[in-house]
Amino acid sequence: MVISFNIMVIGLLSIIFGVFFILFLPGFLLSLIFIKKIDNIERITLSIGLSIALMSLVFFYIYKIGINIRPLSSFIIVFSVNIMLLLWLYSKDKDKFKFLK
Repeated sequence: MVISFNIMVIGLLSIIFGVFFILFLPGFLLSLIFIKKIDNIERITLSIGLSIALMSLVFFYIYKIGINIRPLSSFIIVFSVNIMLLLWLYSKDKDKFKFLK
């Protein structure tokens, strides 16, 4: 009983984090990079569409290169895309990262 509950919690957390890191964060970072003046609700809705488009293209070209798409490679790809977008945002607008200093 306890083991099945732990597996259920781990599955639920992986879904929540997966949705956030695949369907929200890449588009949100792209909208911060390219679009300056936009409302928060518009930014959130736009970020979902941008994330779907970006991650679909990334996985399409990764597949075309010949890399097998498995859970570990998917995690590495999503993590790498998000880190690259964060670094791009940091290099473009360092004022948004004043809290790191």
